[in-house]
Amino acid sequence: MEKPILKNLNEMLCPIIANEVEALNANLSTLEVLTKIDNYTLLDYSLISSPEITENYLDLNLKGVFYPLENLVDPYFSPVPFVLPERSNSMLYIGIAEYFFKSASFAYFTAGAFNVTLSTKEISNHFVQNSQGLGNVLSRVASTSVGLVILGQRLVCSLSLN
Repeated sequence: MEKPILKNLNEMLCPIIANEVEALNANLSTLEVLTKIDNYTLLDYSLISSPEITENYLDLNLKGVFYPLENLVDPYFSPVPFVLPERSNSMLYIGIAEYFFKSASFAYFTAGAFNVTLSTKEISNHFVQNSQGLGNVLSRVASTSVGLVILGQRLVCSLSLN
């Protein structure tokens, strides 16, 4: 008697549960998740596809992109897909793409987090002033500004003396 009841329950419940899981996956994949990190950036870690759930693992593909706090426009560079190596000897695997770090540096740069203005006094505290060297030039400078630019794979710093 127990086997026919279990068979009927499986036949009735499995399609219902499968449909509900698919509906949940569809809702989760459209959910936007934004978190304010600090006064400069937001992190978007929304799902970019439905979660893949199997008997052995749960696979979540998260967006993982930083935005300047006031401007939610995607960076000018695109993410490159990557695949984690096939292993099963650990409980948790986390993959972080280069895009995550590039978007963070771009967001901070765009938000002005890297803008630095140094006064002559601040600069002269770090250099020995003499009449023939850099100290003489720096003592005449009203202020110094530093700008950082992201070019491809490297962060470039430019120093302009005003």
